[in-house]
Amino acid sequence: MRRLRTLLLVVLALGFFSPWVFAEDEPEEAKDYRYGTIRLAAFWVGQIDNTMVARSASIPVGIFIDLSRDFALSDSFTVPRGMFSYRFSRRHQVNVGYFQVSRDNQVVLERTIEIGESEFPIGAQVNFSSDTRVYKAAYTWLFYDSDKVVLGASFGLNIVDFGARLTGGVGVEPIGEIEIGESTGKTAPLPVVGLRLAFRPTRRLSLIAAADILVFEYGKYGGTYQDNYAMLDWRLSKIFSIGGGVNSLDLELEFEEDIVASVRHRYRGVIGFVGFHF
Repeated sequence: MRRLRTLLLVVLALGFFSPWVFAEDEPEEAKDYRYGTIRLAAFWVGQIDNTMVARSASIPVGIFIDLSRDFALSDSFTVPRGMFSYRFSRRHQVNVGYFQVSRDNQVVLERTIEIGESEFPIGAQVNFSSDTRVYKAAYTWLFYDSDKVVLGASFGLNIVDFGARLTGGVGVEPIGEIEIGESTGKTAPLPVVGLRLAFRPTRRLSLIAAADILVFEYGKYGGTYQDNYAMLDWRLSKIFSIGGGVNSLDLELEFEEDIVASVRHRYRGVIGFVGFHF
């Protein structure tokens, strides 16, 4: 959270002082500002914090679950990520994104896990699966634009879908099946605000940075979402580019149905992409 606040303050400061810090802004001419970019990325996650607290809605006592430890999930993996932007005038741009993390494993429990009315004892063979999807759509107002620096503030909607499933048995005898959570995308679009920076020191090289934050509470759902990245984009030609950088994503969800659950996902890693410009 401290790093996010620092990044937001830096970008805001750049926007406020940009007319004095950078070269004088050029007057708007008959230049065609319309262009779009599609980036197809792979996000290699090397640092993970996945935890879940679940309990029955009628029983105050719950259980803490470390997904990586208790279900022997991999500590590193690679997931797809898509990013699209289209600038349709000097001051206006749209951004669309997609991110998905799916994890599953079959494991023999080393401790008893009790959720609601179902108990999974030591030695039980269980199947655990979770799926998190984030759909992003935002409008970006480009409040500063020069040959080398573009700064913008974005306002948009996110839809966060999360689901987890735990089933198990001892031998051939089933213990139970639990559906933990359901798609928050069925409730309503969730507001997100963000800041974006594009710095182009040379004709081929660009630095792209963004910070998106979401805090929401809607009915039985609530939580926070942060997505920060900084990437270098190297133009191979007018159409194609390659690049990479660092990406951090924090997602905390709380929801209450038959089971009250709190889920935390924290990912840190490296992102690489291929860009298509038009």
